[in-house]
Amino acid sequence: MKKIVFLADLSSVHIQRYADYFKSKGWDVVGIDYKKGHDGWKYDKIQLPYSNTKLFFLNKNKLKEVLKDIKPDLISAHYVTTYGFLGALSKFKPLVVSAIGSDILVNPNNPLLRKFVKKALKTADKVLVDGLFTKNVLKKLGRGDNVNVVYYGVDTNKFNPEVESKRKEYGLEKNYIIGSFRNFYDVYSIETLIRAAPLVIKEVPNAKFLIVGGGPLKDKLEQLAKDLNVDEKIIFTGYIEHDKLPPYIKTCDVYISTSLSDTTSVSLLEALAVGLPCIATEIEGNKEWINEKNGLFFKPKDHHELAKQIIRIIRAKLNNVSQLNFNLIKQKAEWINNMEKAESIFKSLIQK
Repeated sequence: MKKIVFLADLSSVHIQRYADYFKSKGWDVVGIDYKKGHDGWKYDKIQLPYSNTKLFFLNKNKLKEVLKDIKPDLISAHYVTTYGFLGALSKFKPLVVSAIGSDILVNPNNPLLRKFVKKALKTADKVLVDGLFTKNVLKKLGRGDNVNVVYYGVDTNKFNPEVESKRKEYGLEKNYIIGSFRNFYDVYSIETLIRAAPLVIKEVPNAKFLIVGGGPLKDKLEQLAKDLNVDEKIIFTGYIEHDKLPPYIKTCDVYISTSLSDTTSVSLLEALAVGLPCIATEIEGNKEWINEKNGLFFKPKDHHELAKQIIRIIRAKLNNVSQLNFNLIKQKAEWINNMEKAESIFKSLIQK
């Protein structure tokens, strides 16, 4: 039996899905994390002693000790700046590092973090990225070879145009529903959507907003909705578990991504899989998935342009977008296909 270590934030649903796949294929799965709190992690786990993110690198010696004891066949480290760098410090081989977002888009702007990123990328036997754009970014950071695109992907058995909606439950049968499914952090700029709401409602009185998520900006965002007198037009559901998301997505007529930075957004992929047209910030990570046939763009933080695009898409009545978007995900970002690709890469490294 092959043993894989996930050196990662074990509370991430995407890491847990990764682990579930490898467990289902007969791998022995162990999680190692320096952060505390691993809700949803089902497998063996090892807690490193220094949980402060600013001191994470002090876990180097403990990590080496643990790896010597458990003798894995491979480390899969997710997030270059922290877990990838820690994996590099361990000197364990083979090491696969996954780049997933701000670790290579934002952190390299900091001189110290740039050193962490370059060290991790240089040391890794393979680097996995979740988008074509991300692969190009890595070249600029000095890593052009042994880089593979593997999307976190979507399970289309769960996310597809045939899932049930929550319209009746929420009394929304006669409303046009605009949805958002990102958590409440600055990088996701949910404030932009809330500020667009009064402008949309003025033109489309039956419009309502379904905002799914949670996070530290919750109170601020709810207060902003009240200040703009749109709180009765916005449904804040709070955090919804990943497996329960499909009916909420299906409830919407259009999906909005206001994120300021993304590689490939899994939330965007899930909305496409359910068949929604999408309006997203005009950033490189989104351009791989959205075009004039299945959605629209707006400039980051520009709530006036966002409102115009929402009104435009309401009136456009895009034809065949549901099947078009589902097919795009089925062909390119099906979860099982991407996991099989990752497993094949891992096996090739172990066999060397």
